[in-house]
Amino acid sequence: MMIIKRLLKNQTFKNAYFSVIDAVFLPFAMLVATPLFLKQLGAEQYGMWMLINSIIASMTILNIGSVDVVTKYVSAYKKNNNTQNIQKVFSTLFILQIILGAIISILIIWLAPILVTSGIFKVELKSQPLFAQSLIFGGFLFVIKMIEQVMIGFLRGQERYDFSSIMSIFSKSILIITQIVVVINDGNLSDLFLYSFIVLSLILGIEIIGLKLLYLEAQFLTGFSINTLIELLNFSGWAWLLSLALLFTSQIDRWLIGALVGMEMLAYYSIALLIFNQIHAIIASSLSWIFPKVSKTGINKETMRLLYNAQSYAVILSSLVSLFLLYFNEIFLFWLGEENYQLIANYLKYFLILQPIYALSIVPYYFINGLGLIKYNFFNAAINGLLKLFFMFFLFKSLGMLGIMIGVGISIIILSGYALWIAKTKMGIIELPIIKLMSPVILYAIIGFYQISYELNGIIFSVVIVLLFIIYYKNYLNGYMSFVGQWLKPKLK
Repeated sequence: MMIIKRLLKNQTFKNAYFSVIDAVFLPFAMLVATPLFLKQLGAEQYGMWMLINSIIASMTILNIGSVDVVTKYVSAYKKNNNTQNIQKVFSTLFILQIILGAIISILIIWLAPILVTSGIFKVELKSQPLFAQSLIFGGFLFVIKMIEQVMIGFLRGQERYDFSSIMSIFSKSILIITQIVVVINDGNLSDLFLYSFIVLSLILGIEIIGLKLLYLEAQFLTGFSINTLIELLNFSGWAWLLSLALLFTSQIDRWLIGALVGMEMLAYYSIALLIFNQIHAIIASSLSWIFPKVSKTGINKETMRLLYNAQSYAVILSSLVSLFLLYFNEIFLFWLGEENYQLIANYLKYFLILQPIYALSIVPYYFINGLGLIKYNFFNAAINGLLKLFFMFFLFKSLGMLGIMIGVGISIIILSGYALWIAKTKMGIIELPIIKLMSPVILYAIIGFYQISYELNGIIFSVVIVLLFIIYYKNYLNGYMSFVGQWLKPKLK
């Protein structure tokens, strides 16, 4: 009981706890509801849903990365008790998001018919009007969520991840409930987006009132400042470019499958990808509090130790989760049913063996952003996106969908390796053992790939993994236990 009380009083633990709940809630709810959506909408409409979400996300091209900008600057000004600048930052970005939202809405209305009739994506002729209408309503929904993100970033900058998570989870709960009600009542994809937009618009109004009651410095429309906007552009410009690069890297595989294969294949690939991203989001969100912490303190002895320990935590946790899910696929059989599981099984297995490699990029990403070196994260994401497209496209020609999975794997290895290299060179962490960190997880992925592709004995795979963790026991597990131990210590007074 004493340990639990200490944990609940520790703000770092509370931030991590609420971040995980926030990041997990909607994807988890969507995963649970996937069989229902798949059954009610059908594979084609489900695939269209995934593609539309991906296309709408590309509207990030007009977003300047407001969450990271608000979090960083509110956190920095809070340290100096500079309430006036907090007001200016928040109001400037809130108004800017409204303006950008109007531009995005106009663009979506204009682009939807063009995308449908251009033949870029393999959408059946009878489904094209539904696709266009759903895309327009989905764009409106994206604008509402984009405006909400400014308020969430403000609360994170105040280091109130509990409040930001409650706000976010509340709107996500209403969203998923609305969508479930729509499909249960035989609504189509267009209905799903339309009613979601209407309901979340009402929720946004409630959130604005709630935030104003909590923080007087949350000036929505009266603190806009051109000078503040100019001041923010150095960081937010790179944040904007980073969001574009991350968008391209994360969505290009769906666009490629939608263009080359079709909606049904995209539907099953997207389910496996959703599980993969969910696992990564859980681990990443549990470490998201590193960003404002490093932003305030910079590189010192404490944050150096934090980097090593957090890296150990990310690698070990992702490896154990990956290995567990690989050998207990009954979870997915029960959830999706035999037929649907068989259609996603290989994609899911390949994604699971890539999870530990992907986890290596989490901690360097937060450190680099926290130190204001965001341009290096942009370069990493941009280069990685182009290489991912290259490998997937050319490997698809000879290997089909297997080629796309191999292309994804190569790009993830490059992404994590470059992130560690940036931490070692640009942040001055010369002692960072890149080869030691990457060797076991790459070997894990290679052995797993051959085991899945050639149906080798799973026992051999397990033995090799156990041996790997014995070899790296001291390097990883000691750091992991040290990191967890920090949560158990009472705060110094």
